[in-house]
Amino acid sequence: AIHNQTLELTNLDMEMLQGKLTVNGSYTGNEQMRPDFDFKLNVENFDVQSAYQSLSMMRRYLPIAARSQGKISTGFSLKGKMNEKLELISSSLDGAGLFNTRQLMVIDNPAFSQLKGIIKSEKLKNVKVDDFTAHFAIDKGSLVVNPFQTKIADQETTVQGKLSAQLDLDFDLGFKLNRADLGDDINKGMDLIPGSQNIQKVDVGVKISGPVKNPKVSVDLDAARKKMTVMGQRAN
Repeated sequence: AIHNQTLELTNLDMEMLQGKLTVNGSYTGNEQMRPDFDFKLNVENFDVQSAYQSLSMMRRYLPIAARSQGKISTGFSLKGKMNEKLELISSSLDGAGLFNTRQLMVIDNPAFSQLKGIIKSEKLKNVKVDDFTAHFAIDKGSLVVNPFQTKIADQETTVQGKLSAQLDLDFDLGFKLNRADLGDDINKGMDLIPGSQNIQKVDVGVKISGPVKNPKVSVDLDAARKKMTVMGQRAN
């Protein structure tokens, strides 16, 4: 329906990207060629790689999809403005929703390769991510992801963080690493601690920060060191 320069969409649905998209909402034109939109979108089982190649919003807010395989579903509301080319103006975007994944695999991601000192390198080439549901909000173009739990490379992981409107990452990953999957750097240190053979899981914090195209990965081993110290004191 169209009235007063506003296009109203009601249950517009289509099959695309090996899944289904349903859109409800409005699009309002104006003389400044900065149309307003207010949409509610529901995505079912989009192919991650196809969606990354086809949708600018996926490339912006889910950069890890560039080297991923699997399926993604999401339901969210989004409002803001477009430019004269009908491209989203990122600083105008506000919204909220959730997304979930199915059979997600991250292939040869440079950020994960920087973890080879704490996780065995063979676990980091093709990284399996257990299915998860995550809630998020978009505020003036910045994406905020609420904490959620999953398994990354078979390790229990809590994930939370932010992607700024300027495309800077600030994400925290809290790993509980299986002793059998630890990399050489940690194993060498643990072998020196009496009683460390009784430690089955090690807490390791990972921060991913900086520009999306060249993020920095830093590792926090404080929790692991404290646990090793306590085990050593008990053994003595």
